Parts: sequence; C-alpha cells; structure tokens
Amino acid sequence: MFDRDKLCSHLNTLLFVLGPSSLALLILHLGFFIPPETQVWTNFIIWWIVYIFIAQELLRWTLVPRSLEGFRSHLRTRWFQNLILLALMTSIISPNFVTWLQRGFPEASVEDLTLAYLGLSQTLVLIAQVIGSLRESNWMARVGLTPGRMIAFSFLIPISLGTLLLKLPRATTEPISWLDALFTATSAVCITGLTVVDTQYSFTPLGHFLIAILMQAGGLGILTLSMGFGVFFSGGLGVKERIMMSDLFSEKKMGEVGSLLWQIMALTFTVEAVGAVLIYLSMGHSFHEFDIVAFYWAVFHSISAFCNAGFSLMSDGLADPSTAPNMWLGSVIMGLVMIGGIGFPVLSNLFGCLATRRSGWGGKIVLLTLPTKLILTTTAVIVSVGTLTVFIAERSHGFADLSGGRAFYESLFLIFTSRTAGFNIFPTESLAYGTAFFMMVLMWIGGSPMSTAGGIKTLTIAVAFLAVRSRLTGRDHIEAFGRHIEDSSLIKAFAILSASLVVLVFSIMTLILLNPQLPPFDLAFEAVSAFGTVGLSRGVTSELSEASKALIVALMYSGRIGFLTVISALYFGSQKSNYRLLSERVHIP
Repeated sequence: MFDRDKLCSHLNTLLFVLGPSSLALLILHLGFFIPPETQVWTNFIIWWIVYIFIAQELLRWTLVPRSLEGFRSHLRTRWFQNLILLALMTSIISPNFVTWLQRGFPEASVEDLTLAYLGLSQTLVLIAQVIGSLRESNWMARVGLTPGRMIAFSFLIPISLGTLLLKLPRATTEPISWLDALFTATSAVCITGLTVVDTQYSFTPLGHFLIAILMQAGGLGILTLSMGFGVFFSGGLGVKERIMMSDLFSEKKMGEVGSLLWQIMALTFTVEAVGAVLIYLSMGHSFHEFDIVAFYWAVFHSISAFCNAGFSLMSDGLADPSTAPNMWLGSVIMGLVMIGGIGFPVLSNLFGCLATRRSGWGGKIVLLTLPTKLILTTTAVIVSVGTLTVFIAERSHGFADLSGGRAFYESLFLIFTSRTAGFNIFPTESLAYGTAFFMMVLMWIGGSPMSTAGGIKTLTIAVAFLAVRSRLTGRDHIEAFGRHIEDSSLIKAFAILSASLVVLVFSIMTLILLNPQLPPFDLAFEAVSAFGTVGLSRGVTSELSEASKALIVALMYSGRIGFLTVISALYFGSQKSNYRLLSERVHIP
C-alpha cells in the first residue's frame, strides 16, 4: 500500500543530505576565487541540486490530500519552500527575473538562494537535533547539561564558524589575520561592535553580509535560532527540545515554548523590518525609486541597532558627517536600541497588559510582573538621570558649540547607546573624563535580562540597590512594589557584582601592563566596553597588542553570556547537597 508519510520522510532525508553539500558549494561559489574550469563543474553540480530540489517539491504536491484543507495545510507548512520553487521556475523561464537582486549582490542568483536555504536550514535543524539528543545521551546525563552550559557552548559555534567564514578570500578586500577574524566574529556574535579593522573598507559586501548574520545569531542566540528554524522547517518541537527550551527561558509550561519561540522570532524580524524601512526613508530615499544598495545599508544598521551590536558600514560610525546631523536617523536607532535592550519578557508582559485593557474584563487578566516593574523603573531612572548628567557635564565642554536642544539630543543618544549599543554621533575620545567615567558605569550596568544587551543587567543593580536600602532602613528583608524578594536573588545579584568587578580589575591591570604606550584610562574604558558588549572606544582598539586582543575577545565572550555562566560551564563537579550544616552568625562590621 502506498505510504505518503514514508515517502515524505524519505524526501526530508534527501533534503537533509543535500544540506551540507549545498552549504559547502555556496561557500566555495561565493567565498573563493575559482578557476574557470572548476567553475564549470561547480555550476553543473549546483544546477543538479536545484533540479533535485524542484523535483522533490513538485512530488510533494502530488502527495497532498485532494481537498481544499489539504492544499491550505501544505501551503501553510511549506510556504517558504514553495516561494523558492516559484522563484526558481520563474528564473528558468525568464533569466532577467533576478536582475534587481544582483544590483546589491552582483554574484548572487536564485540558485544561490536555494543553496543558502538548503545549507542553512538543514544546518540549523541539525544543530537543534544534536543539542536535543545530547540531553538524552549517557555522557551528558553524567555531566549535567544545564541551561548555562548550553548557552556557553552554543555561542562558541557561530564564533568559530564566523572566524572561518571571515577568512574567505572574497569576504575581505585584503587578507586579515586569524586573530583579527576571531576578534571581528566574536565582536559580532557577542554584539559588541569593537573592531580592529575598518568594517567599511576591510570587508566586501559578502563580509558585511556575514557580519550581519553573525550579529543576528548573537542577538537572538544560536539556541533560539536553531530551535526556531527547527519549528519552521520541521514542523514542531519534540518533548526533549521543549524541556530544554523551557529550562532556558524559565518557562513553566512546556506547551508555551513553541509559541514563545514564534513570538521572539516574529517580534525580532518585524521590528528589524520596520526599522530598516524607517532608516531607509530617513536617509532621503524613497520606494518610488528603490535603491537596493541603500536598503541593504538600512537593513544592516537596523539589525545592528536592534541587536545592540554597534557595527556600522561607515568608518566613523554614525559620527560620519553624512549621518551625525540626521536626528530622524538617530531617533530610529535609539528606538531600536531601546526595544532590543529592554528584554523580551518585559515586552511580552507589556503586550499582555495592553491586550487585557483592550479586551476588557472578559479575558485573562495580565498584570505587570515584579521584574518588569523593576526593569522599567531602573531604566527610566538611568536614562533620565544619565541624560541630565551628561548634558550638564558636556554643556561647557564637548557640546559648548551646540544649541540647547541639540545638546540635549546628543546627551540622550549617548545615554541610550552607551548602555550597550555602542553607536556614537559624537567622538568618544572628545568627551570629558568625568563623562567618560560615567559612561563606564552605564556600560557596566548594561541592559535588561533576556535581551540583546550586555552588562550585569538592570535587574541585578536594582536588587542590589534595594538590598542596600533595606539595610539602611533597618529591615532584614528586601521589598519592592508590595512584594518580598527572595534571598537567593540577592545572593546571585551580589555574586554577579563581585565577579564582574574582579574580572574588570584584573583585565584592566593586564591591559595596562601589556600596552604601556597607551593611556591607562582609555584601556580601562576599552575593557569595560568589551565586558559590557558595548563597543564604544576612545580610539585604542586597533593599537592593542596581540595578547590584548585575545584578552578583549575573552572579555566580550564572558560579558555576553555572563562570567558566572562561563565558570559554571567549566566546573563540572557541583552537586546539590542533601543536608544542611549548623548555622553560625558571622559579624560583618
């Protein structure tokens, strides 16, 4: 008897086999300078893969149940694959179909899009399956695959791949060293923005595209990306993947994990798309005379801003004379930075409250959670106090020649981006030392938990402040907004504070010893910027020694995933004790 499900399974296996070869061909085709005789053979293989893809997609249509619901279900589950199928068949019939695409990427084609789909999608599905299966393996059962270890090791995957890809001959205008490639890849994945080479001139359009992909992977997280695309391409999550992601997201209901992934992915790409459109329009372009190169520039900066990465396709960043005076552009960048840095749990909570108010009392009532209140309050205090502080400090210094309104705008932009984004419309090295030191404090604090921001996080500093306030007022417990905060949160907050300060002090001392020719204050600024994954610099990044660059790479990595996460990932001997020792008071003066 004919088994449709079995045949579909075989077709999925065929795509899975084509994935690695497609990715290898795509890298070979776009990343290397291939001799003409070799190019003939690669084109021959590429077209065979294209024809196999077309054939298996057409075959799937013959397996669809002959009903309206069957056709709708097939289109709903494989709409992206069918979109590629339509583009491929159209390009075969009309070769001029992709001329507009090649204006931005002269060597790209619909065939390359097919290879990219097959290679990247199957790779992400493979990563999701490998990570999920590791949880059931005997070795991982003995070691204990905690969410912290998953995060720590998962970020190494795009950093390693990014380093290799940025070394491709066609990714750079001139060859760069392995350390510079590692530095750039780590900076992109850890959404920092520090660069040791000029992003605009050292990388080709392919290199810029790779950096954008690395920023996106780092902003969302490779686990979220792989699982999200796993749902997208394979139709759902298994029980083991739901358990793993529920641990990662601290989601108590496993049934909500798939929906949560979709919400994160949808919010990210929607905000970035809207941001790209607004940036494109803010630069004076219009869709009536569409400029794909300018739109790609807008997409790159939208991803960079939402992911709080700080990368720019201009040597001077947004401080370039063509963009620095553009307040519309700066406002869009600030909006993207704020949304990306506030954290998805806060946005989800706010949307839930908004939906409750619109639907009235008939539906489920959603209230602001305590973490949301703490994050919003802390963020509001930091932005308002920080803007006023910078405005006063720089009004007679760096902003002396600016009008009051422009000086306030510059101060607001500086506060928004110095917390984690790393964009600048005013030269950082021209700021007063007091302002720069204040920015170091903001970079150390960073953004919110489960966001694209770095730093020790606003929630950590809020809990620490509440603990100090409770002690000063004579209370032995912490309260906020009518709620009691557990002691475990306080212990974790002060552990993060202590660990971050120890790491920064050690790193700053090491940088000063390794670079005696550079100003110590600028090196301290560099270390805090790297640890906070901010990306602002006082102009010393490119002058760092090789050992210093390696140290900055380690700081960016530990700052992105958290130093305590790094330690817990490396330490495999922790076990929960089933006993409690006698307690004794230790006098703290």
